[in-house]
Amino acid sequence: MKAISITLIYLILVSFILNSTDSFALREIQRTTSDLVKESNDIIVAKCISTETRIDEKYNFVFTYITFEIEDNVKDLIGEEKLVLRMAGGTIGDVVVDVTGLPKFKPDSEYIIFLGDKNVDGYYTIQSFTQGVLKVGVDELTKTKVVLGSPRDITVYKNKTSRVISDKNVILDDFIYSLKKLR
Repeated sequence: MKAISITLIYLILVSFILNSTDSFALREIQRTTSDLVKESNDIIVAKCISTETRIDEKYNFVFTYITFEIEDNVKDLIGEEKLVLRMAGGTIGDVVVDVTGLPKFKPDSEYIIFLGDKNVDGYYTIQSFTQGVLKVGVDELTKTKVVLGSPRDITVYKNKTSRVISDKNVILDDFIYSLKKLR
């Protein structure tokens, strides 16, 4: 029991150090899409190209490093083609460290990511953890990219026409156009 308590305290301290204080998982509040747009340092559309889990010697803790290829940059603040995020937790052999409230990424999948501040080690954080990640998929009929489970709390406009639309899964280009109108 004592070992579990010490591990939990250590995990909370590491999470606090590595993430911005306004998005700390244990006191996270529901954010609107408009809030996420205004509070994020940048918003990217990116494809996960790899994940690697290893123990960080500085913290003696398991982290997963996720490499993304940036396909679109909504706020145009990051001038990079690739980005590496570091997330607490992961699996190494039989050891699984699962941190509740953190998004999971899969290689070859595409996402919209609302980026927060950089942590003390220079890695971007994700604004409001899982709320700051939207999955991108492909509509089977039209073969166009769509935002899966699109947020309903913003007005979505048809790209370049400003006509309001209300489809279940919004076309990615229309969603990005609408996010840019919120900046």
